[in-house]
Amino acid sequence: MRHNLERTLDEMIEKVEARGKDEGKLEMIRKLFSLGIADIETLSKASDLPKEEMEKLLY
Repeated sequence: MRHNLERTLDEMIEKVEARGKDEGKLEMIRKLFSLGIADIETLSKASDLPKEEMEKLLY
């Protein structure tokens, strides 16, 4: 029983951390975009998102 609870808690923590990383990436994109940086290559590198994903977000 305890093992299942620990595993469930670990999974929940991983999901929250993953969500935080995604939110951080989007926040980085917003900040750069507000500074006038709209180059897909630069935004892709800064946010660790592939160029294809970046293009989907911008267009």
